[in-house]
Amino acid sequence: MHYSWIDVMADALSKFDNLVQCPDCGCLTENTVLRCPECGLFHYNLEELGERETPTIEQIVVEKPELNPALYSLNPNSPLPISDLEEEEHPDPTIIWSDSNNDFVFESDDRPLNIENTDCPIDRSDKDE
Repeated sequence: MHYSWIDVMADALSKFDNLVQCPDCGCLTENTVLRCPECGLFHYNLEELGERETPTIEQIVVEKPELNPALYSLNPNSPLPISDLEEEEHPDPTIIWSDSNNDFVFESDDRPLNIENTDCPIDRSDKDE
């Protein structure tokens, strides 16, 4: 039996049988891959895929409770209507400040300021660099 280099070369090139080359970047990928992993270009023609059915759009109707705005404007102390929907109850964010004071005067404000007048000339010839 005669063994030649052509047989070895044919076996080595058979690894490339199922590969396609990306027309944009030249990356080799399998024939079944629809998008190039290197550049992201799609490897298929849209006309070859055929037409697909568009999914049906279902309208979702959310029923809102009828609220009368006059209820709030006529009597601000009137209770709000309670919704039938179970909602999470949030804690009251207000804080009752029982021992608070809005007098922000410092106790040391009664004393006059003591400013000493010095005859120190300021040398303006030096410039900061």
